[in-house]
Amino acid sequence: KKYSSCSKGCNACCRMVVATTAVEADLIRLYVEKNLDCARKEKINRIINEQKQFYPYVNPLGMLSWKEEITTFGERNLFCPFLEDDGACLIYEVRPFQCRKYMVFSPPNECTDPKGESTQYNPPVELPILHSLADLSNLVYHNDILKLQFKHLPGWFVNGFN
Repeated sequence: KKYSSCSKGCNACCRMVVATTAVEADLIRLYVEKNLDCARKEKINRIINEQKQFYPYVNPLGMLSWKEEITTFGERNLFCPFLEDDGACLIYEVRPFQCRKYMVFSPPNECTDPKGESTQYNPPVELPILHSLADLSNLVYHNDILKLQFKHLPGWFVNGFN
């Protein structure tokens, strides 16, 4: 039995800040290179470059300090550049942990209504999980300080996918 009302093409939640690690970004980069054509990659890059001035600096260990910035980002209603024209996620198979853990249980029409009372479940990322992701990044990138940070998902791709 399906408990979540989320389904392919339902993308009301795809306009939030998605804190992502370098490991996740590299997995997405490989997936995009292998599975998306040049026209799609160019469209994604164009959207990223149009939106990048609004991307917040993401530091999950200090979330309260950037809460206002995240709220402002959400109010801009900027959708994820990895959405297909029909609303489906182009990187669903390799989507970040933040996207995987987010679910809605109320009727989908309540998600798209700004005043709707949707029932959402977005469990907090516990410190052990953040530390595990940081440890994994450390193992993969051997203390490369630029790779040991979290960024809003599209922020990893402001210079393309190469």
